[in-house]
Amino acid sequence: MSDLTRETTNLFNELTSKKIRKKTNSCVGCICDTLSKAKTKEKFILILKGTSVPLSLNEEDELTGGTILTLEKFKHEDGCAVFTFHQSSDKTKYPHLVQKKFIIDCHCICGLVFVERDK
Repeated sequence: MSDLTRETTNLFNELTSKKIRKKTNSCVGCICDTLSKAKTKEKFILILKGTSVPLSLNEEDELTGGTILTLEKFKHEDGCAVFTFHQSSDKTKYPHLVQKKFIIDCHCICGLVFVERDK
């Protein structure tokens, strides 16, 4: 292995280590702040960076204004948000809903719509 390849590999490993990532990937901004203060099970519709259209994970949600996501967990250290949502299992006469998990980096979100807030 050449010296340049070894140095590049070492630099890559250093930059991607958890210790360095926590320092450089700190969660700041209004989305991170809002998610860190939100309660588990609060419901949101997300608007991702680069678009003004609400995120639709189901075909039906495009007509109703976006997929309603339920916050399950948010890790302020790395900006990882875990949501759940429901999706129809099939298009039969009696479809049933299946709960799915959606994981996103909060830095990819530019807007939140509060759907309902638990009291």
